[in-house]
Amino acid sequence: MVHNEKDNKGIKIMKKIIILTLMILIVPIVYSLQQCDSPIEPSDIPCEVVSTYLFDDGCAATTIKIFDSVPTLLDTRNYDVWGTGGRCNITFNFTARDSYSLNSSDGSTATIIVGGVKMEFLRLTIFGLFFLIDLVLIGFMHKFKEDEGSSIVFGWIATAIMFILGSMIMFGFKVIDVDVMFGFNANTLIGIVCYMIGFYSAYYSVLMNRSRKPQEERGY
Repeated sequence: MVHNEKDNKGIKIMKKIIILTLMILIVPIVYSLQQCDSPIEPSDIPCEVVSTYLFDDGCAATTIKIFDSVPTLLDTRNYDVWGTGGRCNITFNFTARDSYSLNSSDGSTATIIVGGVKMEFLRLTIFGLFFLIDLVLIGFMHKFKEDEGSSIVFGWIATAIMFILGSMIMFGFKVIDVDVMFGFNANTLIGIVCYMIGFYSAYYSVLMNRSRKPQEERGY
């Protein structure tokens, strides 16, 4: 009876964690796609800067100067005609992480921050959430070690999450946009840590499974 109660308790907790994980995956993340949004990811460049109104002298007669944060003049361009409504545009193609000022000859100004601060925060939040879920699962893996079945299930779920996170990072998912010293990429290090934790939970699950088999054989 005691064993069955522990088994049922472990299964109930596991079901709650799975339901919570599914809810996180199902809830849609909606954000608007705008021309040259700020902040913007370098991967989303080039993008278009579109005027919000019509210029009295026309697009070709209006110039725009682009400065970096120093400020250093990087480029001077004339607007092109955008669409059929008379609005104007230029193509922005600077991908270095910086804050860029755009000064138009009609007196209007704009700022574009290249760095993707919002998306980086979103990526950190998603990674941190699943990393925390994994640590909770590993905690349950140890907590229910007397109930080998539940412990093994928690361990393999934790292993799967860590291997998925590690593989996503190794194949291009960026958790952060900062490189550490000595030529190592911070995201690569995070991916390696994910793999190490995944190997640990997998090894623990295998040991639990091996210790379980002799008990089952004695039961028969």
